[in-house]
Amino acid sequence: MNKQSKYIPNPQFSINVGFDMSAQNVLDAVINTNDFLISLPDTLYKSVDFKTMGALIGSIFCNKLSKTLNGAMVNPIEKGHPDIIPIAGLGAKEELLRNYPVGLEIKGTIGNIKQGSIT
Repeated sequence: MNKQSKYIPNPQFSINVGFDMSAQNVLDAVINTNDFLISLPDTLYKSVDFKTMGALIGSIFCNKLSKTLNGAMVNPIEKGHPDIIPIAGLGAKEELLRNYPVGLEIKGTIGNIKQGSIT
């Protein structure tokens, strides 16, 4: 089965956030992220909590997506926003990278924990 057949991207999707990004960039990053996650040992998934796993997957996805984009890179500041910025930000001061004026912020969630749950 073609890996892309699992997903239905909108071919009209295209944005510029200091660099151009298309649906194909996102699709390629999703496939590359999935391939990487499959390569990890299953024991990892049994020993890491949802919050940590979500952060791990988000970080991997940002890395994979940035590699599909021309003129973009992962924000080098751990708590910097947005997560992916134009390569023009390379060498910028930490204060600027904490809240860079353009780029792409990635958000995700993992799990199915109901509000108020103690688990």
